Amino acid sequence: MVPDDPAVTGFHEIIARDGAGISPHRDLAAGPRCAQVPLVGVVLAHAQHEYGNQQRHDDVHARLTSRLALQDCALILFDTRLDGRDWRFARTPDQLESIIKRLDVVVTSRMHGLVLALKNGVPALAVDPIAEGAKVSAQAAAWGWPAVMGADTLTEADLDHWWGWCRSTQGHAHAGRCARDASRGTLIALLLKSITEI
Repeated sequence: MVPDDPAVTGFHEIIARDGAGISPHRDLAAGPRCAQVPLVGVVLAHAQHEYGNQQRHDDVHARLTSRLALQDCALILFDTRLDGRDWRFARTPDQLESIIKRLDVVVTSRMHGLVLALKNGVPALAVDPIAEGAKVSAQAAAWGWPAVMGADTLTEADLDHWWGWCRSTQGHAHAGRCARDASRGTLIALLLKSITEI
């Protein structure tokens, strides 16, 4: 602490956390525990040039993130891409899914954000960033997942509705059923493969 530093002057008294000749005290961050809020993973799709002028990524992401900023939740931005060279990405599927399993909700405009959330029983609020729908909408239909919105019909009311539903007991139960169905489907696929190889 520098006594004439603007961050220090103007106070009647400064209680130093540590310093020369002072026994260190625990930082104020170690005070009373904070209330627990939902842990929400955010997975945003990158530009997809194959869709040309049907892309709505910028608008969708601006609307999604501005709405998320109003929610009382802990947000974690991550990517579903695996990368063994960059510490900011998971290197293996196990690492990635270990993150997803700990989340309360996934908010995504990316197809793999939706699929990996449902595979792990985590409700996903999904927005398809492609006009008229593409991969995200198709996968939501394949999973029977209702919490998906289109880029061209996205409204704040819909975002609020599906946000509440994804956080509800009903939303979590539906995501749990998706995970159980995925597990059974994988097992059946493996059994069929083993039978054909005999």
